[in-house]
Amino acid sequence: MWFNRTISSRHIALYGNTYEESFLKLADRPLDEATLAKLIDTFRHTYQSIEKDYIYEFAGITEAITSLYNQGKKLFVVSSKKSDVLERNLSAIGLNHLITEAVGSDQVSAYKPNPEGIHTIVQRYNLNSQQTVYIGDSTFDVEMAQHAGVPSAAVTWGAHDARSLLHSNPDFIINDPSEINTVL
Repeated sequence: MWFNRTISSRHIALYGNTYEESFLKLADRPLDEATLAKLIDTFRHTYQSIEKDYIYEFAGITEAITSLYNQGKKLFVVSSKKSDVLERNLSAIGLNHLITEAVGSDQVSAYKPNPEGIHTIVQRYNLNSQQTVYIGDSTFDVEMAQHAGVPSAAVTWGAHDARSLLHSNPDFIINDPSEINTVL
């Protein structure tokens, strides 16, 4: 439920895509550039006006992320959200200071499940791909990690349900934030 409305499985299946891609796939007719631009502009203004009331961290996430940070792990975010939105969201939940770098969709030329975002981080920070784990809540996240050649961990409390995530064949399934430390 969102805004007292049931969200269809068709909509949920698109979670993890950019808004632009989702709007094009959900439209009941082809959208010209002007119509798509107006739709996206309206969405962004509406989202920004309500996001502070709907952005929250899942129970246990702050503790899990803080624990990883305190262990000296470098933490990154690769998101389908634009960088400014991503930064606002991370700040709103108080995690921005724990993140080494956040890469938004406006910083890559190809979106999830294309691995460009992960490759950017791995190369920029000279990371070992096999010691890098991408954690996500959508099948697009798992696919992106697979395309990037890094292990993937799917969390079951976010965008896509456990069944869908299992079908995408992640290396790890995490059912609770307290389990994150056992994977990394």
